[in-house]
Amino acid sequence: MACNFMGDEWFVESLQQQVEVQRRPWLFDDVNGRQVGGFVKEFDNIAFLTVKGSGHMVPSDKPIAAFAMFSRFIKRQPY
Repeated sequence: MACNFMGDEWFVESLQQQVEVQRRPWLFDDVNGRQVGGFVKEFDNIAFLTVKGSGHMVPSDKPIAAFAMFSRFIKRQPY
């Protein structure tokens, strides 16, 4: 299942926050080395992040990428 990430990105952009970091890939490490997890666009108080190859159930579809994403969010580390 794929998700309409474009509509979500349009919504975040409609909040009129200053863009801090333009859309770029975010990376994580798994057993095969460094992988592209998806894309991130960072605003003042919001990070819009996609997880490549996942649907609505990110932890089920892409557990290693999901763990990396949630860990960075909780620890306030960059994506």
